[in-house]
Amino acid sequence: MSKEIPRMRTGPLVSLSEQPRILYLSPGVFDKGGISRYSRYQISALRDLFGHEAVDVFSLLGPDDRGFEEPIAVAWHGTRPNGITLSDRGRFSLAVCRHALRQRPTHVYCAHVNLFPLANFARALAGGALAVLRLGDVGDLGGLVDGDLGVVGGGDPDPGR
Repeated sequence: MSKEIPRMRTGPLVSLSEQPRILYLSPGVFDKGGISRYSRYQISALRDLFGHEAVDVFSLLGPDDRGFEEPIAVAWHGTRPNGITLSDRGRFSLAVCRHALRQRPTHVYCAHVNLFPLANFARALAGGALAVLRLGDVGDLGGLVDGDLGVVGGGDPDPGR
């Protein structure tokens, strides 16, 4: 009895009817914190899959001299490396909404639950799908979204509590 060996997959890693346009929202991508580090991994993977031009990154925090040594291209970033003000949040929100209306992303990625309301609004403006990066227990977000929602990541970082 001979077993057929499966063929290696060739061609693109993802098959989509149209090239995705991704809006990636993160509290930060420049500092060496966990969310920034994980965001960089995701952004790199998305750009590897769909091309650099398909992923527009918006970072609420700006760069500083203690951040990652390797630069990362972003469409917009805040001016402060820490200490976010209300006006910083307002400028970030305005830039995200303007981008959503002009570029009509097919997917909005949200790297922190605190950015969820803005990400969901941007998704509604653009008519795309929403994915929320889940680090730890953030509860059920499904009832808050009218449309497609994906939860990326997962697991409680402290399962023993």
